[in-house]
Amino acid sequence: MTSIAVADVLNLLQQLLQPDSQVIRQAEEGLKQVTAQPACVQPLFTCAVDATACPHPQLRQLAAIVLRKKIMRHWRKFTYADRNAMQATILSVLRGEQSAPVRAGLVGLVVVIAKATLPSRQWDELLPTINTMTNATPIEQESAIRLIGELTETMPHIMGEHAQVLSGVIGAGLGSPHGPVQKASLIAMTQLVEGCDNEEALDAVRNLIPPALQVAQAATTNGQSEAVGRVIEMLSLLAEQTAAPVLQPHLSIIVPFCSHVLSDAGVDDGVRIQALEFVRWLVHTRPKSLNKKGMVPALVQALLEVSCEEEDEDEADEAGLFRYAIFTLDSVACNAPSRVVLPATAAFVHQQSTSTEWACRRAAACVLGVIAEGCENKMRKSIGDWIQSLLRLLSDAEPRVRAEAATSAAEIVSYLQPEVLDFTDQLLPALGTALADGNDTVAQRVMGAVESLCEVLEDGMAPYAPQLIQTFLQMLDTASMPTREAAASVVGSIMNAVKSEGVSYAPEALRRLSAYLGVTEEEQLTLRARCLESAGVVLASMGQDQAKPIVGQYLVLAMQSFEIDWPELRDSAYGFCSNAAEILEEGI
Repeated sequence: MTSIAVADVLNLLQQLLQPDSQVIRQAEEGLKQVTAQPACVQPLFTCAVDATACPHPQLRQLAAIVLRKKIMRHWRKFTYADRNAMQATILSVLRGEQSAPVRAGLVGLVVVIAKATLPSRQWDELLPTINTMTNATPIEQESAIRLIGELTETMPHIMGEHAQVLSGVIGAGLGSPHGPVQKASLIAMTQLVEGCDNEEALDAVRNLIPPALQVAQAATTNGQSEAVGRVIEMLSLLAEQTAAPVLQPHLSIIVPFCSHVLSDAGVDDGVRIQALEFVRWLVHTRPKSLNKKGMVPALVQALLEVSCEEEDEDEADEAGLFRYAIFTLDSVACNAPSRVVLPATAAFVHQQSTSTEWACRRAAACVLGVIAEGCENKMRKSIGDWIQSLLRLLSDAEPRVRAEAATSAAEIVSYLQPEVLDFTDQLLPALGTALADGNDTVAQRVMGAVESLCEVLEDGMAPYAPQLIQTFLQMLDTASMPTREAAASVVGSIMNAVKSEGVSYAPEALRRLSAYLGVTEEEQLTLRARCLESAGVVLASMGQDQAKPIVGQYLVLAMQSFEIDWPELRDSAYGFCSNAAEILEEGI
């Protein structure tokens, strides 16, 4: 076996750390040639474990990383005595190593070797040594627990056989006063849950939940969001794997912990979103348990507090903290008893709808619609109060508040029937007023509410139709493309609701819609499809006598739409042809 000098390997490793890309590429090429030879193992091993031969921790860590990737390629070319010597040396050095980066590199190296040797009982000393390390200094304890976690992740079936013992070690680590040991224990706990999915292993994890929550609770105080996130990740993994039998006994401490995390603005938003997702799972799968233990009110209060937090306008998307809080509250409203959910949410809506903070008013507007689905029976009894709050929010000066209010209007129309129909003379004008500043988001949300009203009012829309149609037709020429597309659709919905009552303004609607029936630019094809569909509805609402003489010119445009490869346009053309066939009383 050709010899390779330690100095030569050290030189290559040093070059890898230089700020010169050309030097790095040359070093990578040289290292590639060196590591292709079995003789590379010994100098790399020396660099990794011998602080005298390689005094720089960064280089020692790098040597361990390189060796971890290459050692198994050459492992069988060494004698049993050489292998045993390397295994013993790694454990000895790891126990006394003071450098955290070097320890991390050596742990990775141990895991790679263990994967090849433990199954065939060629490293029987490993697990007893790890056990000894757990009762030694904090540094050794940390390394031992890291080894437990990474070995479990790599060899779950082998390590799972020792789940009870491992959980005891991890539990002791969670109770350690040393932060690095606690952190390693949290990671190892998650790895144990991920890797060992048998009943014995999961049952062993059960007793780790209380100490893990204590560590995470302390971490929120110290601003250590990473630790909190790991515990929530572990809870989520247990939820996915066990459908809650492991978590059930601990709900009385898990839920208050989650509520605390949600209410703490100092915790990273990503971690709070993790908590929200976990709470949604709890609400979906264990609503009776949560209600029986009296935990729903605290959860509702925490969710309401989160919904009031202000965020930048460009961050207020579907993936933001506010939206996740609302999604979770929706789950609570749909799964928990309304008598538990409604008192707090009702007080919140009525108080915050007049808040001086726009984010609080936005939250009130959104919550109003969210609880309409799950609390509809009780809300109907005091619908007048809810409508007054909604009207106030629809006229809010902040567009983001009006947008959420318009969405809630659609929900209220859908779930609070028939009582809501007594307030349409107030609701429809308020929706029109909400469009005052031409905000696109508000406009699209208002159109959704109007379409909901069209479905339930039908010809009852007639008194409001002229003004609404005129407003939406104007948007066809001035608004953003998504808003123009929505405007074209809502015109058809209104005309379908009022039918013959809309004859007087049908010609104007057709004229404005037809302006887009011949466009061919790709970005306008969806608008063309919506206009074509609505044109068919308008013609059908006019009645045969008035529609039959003019339907032919629109039919030509509909037939031309089949020549364009745009699925939505073709679907709209089929719909138009169906309306045209009824007008002409013959097939097309």
